[in-house]
Amino acid sequence: MNSSRNVTLAHIAQQLGLSQSTVSRALSRTGRVSAATEARVRQAAQASGYVLPQGHVMIAGGATKRIAIITPSLNEPSAAMLAEHLQHRLAESGHEPLVLSTGGSLQHEHTLIHTWNSAADGFVLISPGSADAQIRRLAAILPTVVVDRYISTVSSVIADASTGITAAIKTLHGMGHSSITYVAGPSSWANTHRRRALWQAAMRAHMECRIIEDCPDTVNGGRAAFALYDQHRTDAVLTFNDAMAAGFITTAIEHGLRLPKDVSVIGYGDSTLADLVRPTMSSIHLPWNAWTDAIAAALEEQFDSSKTKRVTTRSVATRFIQRASIARKQSVPQARRLAFDSLSSLRSAPHTDLTLMVSSLAELQPALDAFAQRFPHIHLHAEESGPQASAIALLRNRKDADRNVPDLFRVEYDKLPELAFSGQILNFRFPRIEREFTARFLPQTLASVHVEGGLFGVPTDIAQMVMFCRTDMLNAANLPIPRTWRDYHDVGARLRERLPGTAMGFINVADAQHYLSLLRMAGAPLWTQHDATNIQLSLNAPEVVAAAKLLQHCIDDGVLICEPHTAHMTDGTIASGRYAAPVTASWFAPLIVRAHPNGTGLWQATLPPSFSAPEQLVTSTVGGSALVINADAPRDRQATALASALWLTSDPQSMAVQSLRNSPSAVSLYHDNQEAYAPHNRSESLPSDVSDDSFFGSSLRNAYIDSMQRLDTHWKPLPFMTQVDADFRDTILPELAPGGHSQDLLTQWQASIANHGRSLGFTVHISNKG
Repeated sequence: MNSSRNVTLAHIAQQLGLSQSTVSRALSRTGRVSAATEARVRQAAQASGYVLPQGHVMIAGGATKRIAIITPSLNEPSAAMLAEHLQHRLAESGHEPLVLSTGGSLQHEHTLIHTWNSAADGFVLISPGSADAQIRRLAAILPTVVVDRYISTVSSVIADASTGITAAIKTLHGMGHSSITYVAGPSSWANTHRRRALWQAAMRAHMECRIIEDCPDTVNGGRAAFALYDQHRTDAVLTFNDAMAAGFITTAIEHGLRLPKDVSVIGYGDSTLADLVRPTMSSIHLPWNAWTDAIAAALEEQFDSSKTKRVTTRSVATRFIQRASIARKQSVPQARRLAFDSLSSLRSAPHTDLTLMVSSLAELQPALDAFAQRFPHIHLHAEESGPQASAIALLRNRKDADRNVPDLFRVEYDKLPELAFSGQILNFRFPRIEREFTARFLPQTLASVHVEGGLFGVPTDIAQMVMFCRTDMLNAANLPIPRTWRDYHDVGARLRERLPGTAMGFINVADAQHYLSLLRMAGAPLWTQHDATNIQLSLNAPEVVAAAKLLQHCIDDGVLICEPHTAHMTDGTIASGRYAAPVTASWFAPLIVRAHPNGTGLWQATLPPSFSAPEQLVTSTVGGSALVINADAPRDRQATALASALWLTSDPQSMAVQSLRNSPSAVSLYHDNQEAYAPHNRSESLPSDVSDDSFFGSSLRNAYIDSMQRLDTHWKPLPFMTQVDADFRDTILPELAPGGHSQDLLTQWQASIANHGRSLGFTVHISNKG
């Protein structure tokens, strides 16, 4: 063929069998001939090196390409940053990128495309506003990649907003936020994609989601949006981009809001603005390098003449960057007023179906049967969830799916605060209910169901620490009942010499609860929570470290065995005589009776050993639980659920049939007059002529009361105990074995707890006592 300077329209027309005027129209402006004809003409012109009238050579594959990058704005931070990064990326690949701004004008976008379609070798259209058909036509003629918009039959690269937004919602939800507003930008595919991602994530987290529509994507647009937000405030705000977030933050502060105390704000784009505003802006980060690499790859595929042209859709994941503009919500959900009058609520309730989830039905079944006889018009459908960790996971899965969430469920006290802060359980604190609860329940258990002034559960039991001694084994070895932990170690070591394979007790490591309860007996607080957001950690206090060291000494010498306990495992180890003096919760008594029914007179319940002098003994609780109410249940069912829970936990008829199963009860009268609540005072596992007290050779009630009087009353679980358990498994648990150094890892465990607390917006201080 002739050199490129001699190639004319006539040559191309002759080659393709077209008229010269058709070839001229195809090369001069898009849309004047069919897309298929225009594509054929342009491919032939490019292959021959035809020189356009403007002087631009249509270069054959492999050489430099002129790429027109059309963006809606160079003032909008994210669009400007993408255009800049893409310009550098394409230049590095040897191409000639040209950045063209439409200024947000659809007409100008059309003009730029028509102007450059004959002078550019390819297009990158960032969030274009043109109709799908127009963009498909352009893509049929020239290599074209659409960014942040999906059009079938056109290659596209999308920043997946859902990954970053979902992470942001999870963080906000963990901080106790229950509502969010999306400040939308101008109508576009990207805006719809972000709004949908937020809506879906918020619904999964059971957060209210409001939308403020069609705001300008500028700082002034964010400022104007505040007036609409102020009419219906939410806990948090997500804006279409960082510029709008900056305007919103500035205006909110001008109107007296304290950020992030009064509202948490998140931008989108993670531009340079994020570090310039105060407080610094949390934002959804766009992966600039991965994004531009994907765009360049999509273009190169279309330029590569050796490959069949194919349409691809690439997606790059966004991520959430947390900064100072978000924080933990300052309060628990407000109380909901219920039509409640204990027994009369049950008697007058219409036919009602309630669902109940508990760890073990066997413990509660006698009371459920009595309830069904007393209130036949209320059907309590109970299901068993298994251990507490499984129950919490099951509950969260059902909450996420919004299916089969029980009206009532039983939760241990240490997990109750995180459910309260997240808004998953009902706050029913009102003066009348508070007075009735104060009259019925022990102060120690009432404290466990109150969170930041709200009332979130009906106490079912109190699980103070007790030592259960096999007096026959100790007497046979001529060993005393230990009163201190040093004695406990020494007695256990001597017992193992005389009865190999026998341990004094165990630490249940299914979660951190039992280990923490033992450390609490050291007499120093593991942490204190001064208010809703301030936490002081003291796991490195000398008393705590000394207690951990002594426990590790017991583990090293086989006096304590660390293993996760299930009911089946516990039954087997009790019956085999493996443990001579386990130190555990009071609810362990019925397990002993069930597993060792022939052990009458062989066991004694007594106070646990002290980490200091016996007269300075501090005890603690292991577990203990409450019945809580689903915050999303219909209000009429909530009132019936509360009255039902109160009857199951504190009515004398219910307590009488439960006997030792739920002992010691959280009910005040049970401790003042046990006979009134459990007239038979015996377990079903015992022969008819044997009481629980005679089985243990002493009064269980006295042992429970003695321990309760020495309780660590300052204990308050953190609002994220599930994560405390996870960090325990990662740091402490591997060292709770002979030869381990668990006491040396308390500082590391503490640091992990602190980091997680701070990520949720808490102010966490670490004691310098260690």
